[in-house]
Amino acid sequence: MPTPAVDVDAILASSTYELLKADSEASLTRRFVLDPEDTLPLEKAGFLGRKMKKILKKSGVTELFPVQKNVCPAILDVYASKHRWEHCGQGSVAVRDFCVAAPTGSGKTLSYVLPMCEALRSQSAVKHIAALVVVPTRDLALQAAGVMAPFCEAFGLKSAVLMGHQSFEQERGMLYTRNGLDQVACLVDIVIATPGRLVDHLEETKEFDLSHLEFLVVDEVDRLLKQHYSGWLASVLDAVSPAPLTVGPGAASLSLAPVRPSRLPIKILLSATFSTNPESMGLLQLQNPWTFVASSQKKYKIPGGLREVLIVCPAERKPLGVLFALQHVNNNKCICFASSKITANRLSVALSEMGRGSVANYKADLPNKSRQALLQSFATGILQVLVCSDSLSRGLDVQTEAVVSYDLPLSIKSYLHRAGRTARANRQGIAFTIVDESELPAFQMLLKKAERPDNAEIEQWTLPADFVDEHWEAFEQAVGKLAQLEEEE
Repeated sequence: MPTPAVDVDAILASSTYELLKADSEASLTRRFVLDPEDTLPLEKAGFLGRKMKKILKKSGVTELFPVQKNVCPAILDVYASKHRWEHCGQGSVAVRDFCVAAPTGSGKTLSYVLPMCEALRSQSAVKHIAALVVVPTRDLALQAAGVMAPFCEAFGLKSAVLMGHQSFEQERGMLYTRNGLDQVACLVDIVIATPGRLVDHLEETKEFDLSHLEFLVVDEVDRLLKQHYSGWLASVLDAVSPAPLTVGPGAASLSLAPVRPSRLPIKILLSATFSTNPESMGLLQLQNPWTFVASSQKKYKIPGGLREVLIVCPAERKPLGVLFALQHVNNNKCICFASSKITANRLSVALSEMGRGSVANYKADLPNKSRQALLQSFATGILQVLVCSDSLSRGLDVQTEAVVSYDLPLSIKSYLHRAGRTARANRQGIAFTIVDESELPAFQMLLKKAERPDNAEIEQWTLPADFVDEHWEAFEQAVGKLAQLEEEE
């Protein structure tokens, strides 16, 4: 079935956006600042097929968010244009890449999953890796795979997740098989990978072939371009770039290596807070990029349904501050963020000792099965309080009614990534931050860097004396337990 026709000019013309660097026909770089109220009823999304809409309706989606309404048709338009050129025998065609900057919970993941799956549903019976999604963590890889699962199942697409802490040989078996004639056959259409494991396969799995890639998605691109992940990008770009025809010493001596298709993949880069570092962005070799920004006046934006509360108390009483915040959450779910694994572990012990049941410490070094079991318990409400370091705060799709920052976030970006666990997709949520009085002025200045809907105010609470008296004995017991653990360590 052909991809639905897309009138991208009509879609963009119906949106409220700011168009920069596009005052002439020759301008190819555009930046669209999207209106946060510019949603689209699902039944009016003519660029999506009926089957796609049916899956979305089944999952409770009734309208597309601004980032989905604008990005999806733009991607599908470029994909359709590329293939029209190819089928008409016109050779390669210049592609357009996309940058999407939108807050956590604004629908970024579906903004690439929908057009990618819509486009690839008409893939030929012979499979090859047509889409690669690169994410910084195992949790994000599993999350992306979960979002894609119903669409892949409906359209007969196969995906594989490549990440650390699982068998490399099993991953090879998910990707390729050999028939009776010892010929290699690809088993998947979409690969979701963390950068380290991706490079491992590029170097050690000789069948691993990205030369047919249609889409290259880089989620949390700011994070992936940092030094810690250096090396993966050059390897990937080399694997997807057209291979030159090499000529040997003799005029008739040609390379027998397979020639890669001349079409470059469409690159889709996503982040909650896009870097404006031109050197970093230059590494991505973007072609005529369009940037979509789900924001208005300021670079950072607080979700509309988020209530912000500062609880001011002495540093040594911060565990009591967390307990006070949890008291206001009642029986709803809450994620507590600490600055390090050690602090997160100490806080989880303290809360348990103070009688706050159903608490668990979510750690990055837990086995995959244990991590997923914890998240499942939290999602179903069996577990009410999840304590973790900032390793969980970026990108992971965990729904919660409240978040608590035990340690202050070091930047407004970090604050938004923590707060982004709640008030997602137009829901209500509350973000508590436990602040020592000496930290308050600097932290208030940091919070001013973000725009708030309708100039919403940040509430400021103190610990009531009667609350401190009521819980003081349990607090002292918790302090004693922590001191004992320190001695044992």
